[in-house]
Amino acid sequence: MRFSVLRLHRAIGLGAAPFLFLLGLTGAVLVWEEELDAALNPELLKNRGQIEPLAPHLLVERIEAYLVESGAQNASLSFLVFPRLPDRSAIAYVTGIVRGNQLLVDTGSGEVLGLRNTISPELTKRAEIIPWIYQFHYSLTAGQLVTKFLGVVAIIWLLDSLIAWYLTTPRSFSWGGWKGAWFIARRRIGYDLHRAVGLWLTPVFVVLATTGVYFNLYYEAFVPVVNAFSTITRQPYEEKPVAPAVDRRIDYAEAIASGRATLTSKGVDVDALDYVSWSERAGYYAVAFYTDRDLSRDTPSGHVYVNGDGSIRHMRIVGEGTVGDLVVDWQFPLHSGQAFGMLGRLVIFVTGIGLAVVSVTGVWIFLRKRRQKRFRGVGWQQEEVSRR
Repeated sequence: MRFSVLRLHRAIGLGAAPFLFLLGLTGAVLVWEEELDAALNPELLKNRGQIEPLAPHLLVERIEAYLVESGAQNASLSFLVFPRLPDRSAIAYVTGIVRGNQLLVDTGSGEVLGLRNTISPELTKRAEIIPWIYQFHYSLTAGQLVTKFLGVVAIIWLLDSLIAWYLTTPRSFSWGGWKGAWFIARRRIGYDLHRAVGLWLTPVFVVLATTGVYFNLYYEAFVPVVNAFSTITRQPYEEKPVAPAVDRRIDYAEAIASGRATLTSKGVDVDALDYVSWSERAGYYAVAFYTDRDLSRDTPSGHVYVNGDGSIRHMRIVGEGTVGDLVVDWQFPLHSGQAFGMLGRLVIFVTGIGLAVVSVTGVWIFLRKRRQKRFRGVGWQQEEVSRR
């Protein structure tokens, strides 16, 4: 039984190792995504002056005016993300511009600081290095099919992590017999690195693999499994419009004010605005705020969908809803480590490096053992020849 499990671990581990090595290293880099992006591109991601930020709706007007002046036909603003830090620029996602999809905008003056492409980023362009690493992390920059494939790799990784944990335990379990598996001896550092690092990080591996399934196989695997226990509430962006969109009778300022008032009426302590968008096709504004319910620094917890006529279509507050909704709420904070602040981010960073180490040492152990078996086979054959 144990030997069969070991062979299974070896087979699926060797198959997944190249992908886990790449995902581990890129994941470790992305722990510091915001800081690295700002360090590489200060001219894009930092405001040029110390001017008081414009009101959100005025910033929208400046961006829309820029799109008109650019001369790009059918160019439009689809999504505007506001910075958490006062010296950072806003990020506007736009459509209809050939050279890119992301405008970086000074929040004080409304000046467009630059344009970059995060849909098809190029590693050779400094402004697109971090977006390229981000896309490589979840798809190897190879499209939707590979994204789904990496979701399957996440499932395999989850199972293999549990198998590896089992293989570290002695046949007749005792702490004395298991204790050695948790430490690294210099005389067999390769084997012990593989075993001990994997053993220490198994709980985090399980969390990252599970949340990886959420990101890459949301509808195919994550939702069916969670819905079997508790229904996940569908959000407006998941629904296809079945009727003509509501007329747009309110502007961005009114939509933002309506969203804030709606959350406040539910007893939520609303902080900064995170993003606002308008869907022409569906006929609603999506407005999100940071609140006292936030689970991490990058995940706003108050979401309100305001119809074009000013009525409220839907509201989502993190920490409320079904058990399935709560499970969804925790996926990004856990995957990024941000649920536990700087300590959590450091754990994810170390785990990414550790995953790369486990992947490399696993392949090294296999190749070493195969070479030893080959040498033993040659030695046996030479002995047989000498006896004849």
